[in-house]
Amino acid sequence: MTNPQLGFEELAAAQAQPHIPLNAALRITTAALGGEKVVNFTGDADHVLLATPTASGGVSPNDEWPYRVIRMTDTGALLTAARSVIYPDVDTLYGGPSRLDFFFRNETAHPLTIKRSGQTGVLVQPGAEAYVRHNGTDIVAIVNPLP
Repeated sequence: MTNPQLGFEELAAAQAQPHIPLNAALRITTAALGGEKVVNFTGDADHVLLATPTASGGVSPNDEWPYRVIRMTDTGALLTAARSVIYPDVDTLYGGPSRLDFFFRNETAHPLTIKRSGQTGVLVQPGAEAYVRHNGTDIVAIVNPLP
């Protein structure tokens, strides 16, 4: 049976390999809950993820940090060396906690470090992704790189 809201196959009563539809369901649910943001480098410098609170203190639709998946690209081939992607001080900006864990994908030709300003962070090689966590101070690896 197909789930009418999310479109994935649900488990049949005698499902021989339940992990297959379950994995599909988890991927669709993750995307639905957290979404994905593609951020393209526009110059040969570190990138600070955009964080612009609205007048009411909420998250702006242009913000780059609150997504479940953050994909960094370099379609103009502007990067010439390893760079950093700076995760903003969300707690101070918004008066509330940041997304605790997310996927970071490096789709550029150079290593990228996802970190908080002044911190160490996590190095993600070109073409790799990491499952990372914001621990209140910095970005730390949960799984880097993903298998």
